[in-house]
Amino acid sequence: MIKLIIFDWDKTLYDSKELPREIFAEMFNKKGREAKAIEEFIAKTYGLPIYYGIKEVYKRFLKKNPTKKEIRKRMEEFYNIYLKKKKRLFPGCRELLKILHKKYKIAIISGHATKPLRKIVYNFLDKRSLDYVKGSPAYKSTNIRFLMNKFKVKANEVVLVGDSLKDLEEALKTGIYFIGIANDKKKREVMLSSGAHAVIKSLKELPNKINMLGA
Repeated sequence: MIKLIIFDWDKTLYDSKELPREIFAEMFNKKGREAKAIEEFIAKTYGLPIYYGIKEVYKRFLKKNPTKKEIRKRMEEFYNIYLKKKKRLFPGCRELLKILHKKYKIAIISGHATKPLRKIVYNFLDKRSLDYVKGSPAYKSTNIRFLMNKFKVKANEVVLVGDSLKDLEEALKTGIYFIGIANDKKKREVMLSSGAHAVIKSLKELPNKINMLGA
């Protein structure tokens, strides 16, 4: 029986579209081919800690090893831009979480740093609908294990809901269930063939899929 539902944030609950990719190109003041190359790299690695993304952009595109101070400065810059460019929650998100929270523990994890992540999340969602919000520098698999220990649940009592293959990969590392969310048919097929237990087009389908997992 499912006891804990863990949600990814960007493009799962929050309709950020391609915002993180655009911010990286803007932050590093790149245009044209360089901007596209950075955006493509971030698209492939997004879901991993922001700290990692910044460090790798420095190494791969600026050809230098950044100091911790430089990375922290870039992280501050990233979140300043992120918070200004407000998007919106996916339709029905608030209502769904309120309903699910009556039966399950609800947590959010992300590659965003924990402090700014909480600021972002609590700007959109009622704290009373959430039990925990945790971000990087830890990888999502590490945060999943942390939450399992905190709420004293087993792998077969937990499901991660996410939009990317990276989310699926992190879920599989911990042995928990994974429900993907994707509008694109090809992406849904890839998720299922890669080990997802279910894939949905929108959040309104989620309760039924959780019931199918034995909730």
